[in-house]
Amino acid sequence: MVALTDFDADPAVVPLTPADVGRLRISWRARLAADEIQRCLFLAPGRSVWSPATDEYAVAMPWRNRLDVIQIAEVAAIRHPEAMIRGVVEAAHARGAAMTVLVEIDEKRPPSFYERVEFEHLERVVTFQIDRRHAPNLERLHTMRFIRADPADPRTLGTLMQIDHQAFPWLWRNSAQEFQTYGLTPGVEIYLGLDNDQPVSYIGFTSFPGWGHVDRIAVLPDLQGSGYGLQTLAFAVEAMGRRGVRRIGLSTQSTNEQSQRLYRRYGFQRSADNDYDLWGDTTRRTPGILSTPPFER
Repeated sequence: MVALTDFDADPAVVPLTPADVGRLRISWRARLAADEIQRCLFLAPGRSVWSPATDEYAVAMPWRNRLDVIQIAEVAAIRHPEAMIRGVVEAAHARGAAMTVLVEIDEKRPPSFYERVEFEHLERVVTFQIDRRHAPNLERLHTMRFIRADPADPRTLGTLMQIDHQAFPWLWRNSAQEFQTYGLTPGVEIYLGLDNDQPVSYIGFTSFPGWGHVDRIAVLPDLQGSGYGLQTLAFAVEAMGRRGVRRIGLSTQSTNEQSQRLYRRYGFQRSADNDYDLWGDTTRRTPGILSTPPFER
């Protein structure tokens, strides 16, 4: 192995394998522990990279359990972070990924950094919250009801996927595996909204001791603006209230003004503590993919 002599020179970047994890210098500040890195390598083999010369690495995982979009889960590199990111992008593209994305939550990099790795800003995700005790009492549509949805049932999964893929843009769509994994998560409940026994919406939320989160809400596009979103949101808030939840949070895209009006109309208020940005590669992106077409959550 040749040692680096130029601080600015990119090191040799190679695929990170399960056998290499024990050789990594995992900082106590790292987001991912060794077992979590191993899991990422299992879920997205061949997409993570590292440099044996510098001990820098970048860990990749499926985005929303989709291998057509790869998320860079961690970049552990001080000297050559750009080389690590480019390595993941190349590896992901070589294995059929349409896009590689990076979520920026805790650390903020300057736009010039993303220009160097040829990433563009895709979304800013903004957060809202409400004290359930201040939630309004809505008059319920007498023709609408909600039934528990089990993604393990093929027919139910098909209905969820149909609503989801019509309501959300390509980047934010759930895979079948995402629904199934999500449905098995402790505290999660998923419901289909039916009007005259026809599916019109679905909602997924998670209840924790004292607080909850609306994870996913969708209405069929042709029926948006008819009050189904408000009815579905109110159902979830009331259901979490019966489970002892007092404070409820949710998130949406900063460009999605329609969904933000819905949340504010119900009484949610902006809470910027958990906002985050999503960046994605530009040069390796599959042509024709739209990341942020108009839609209503």
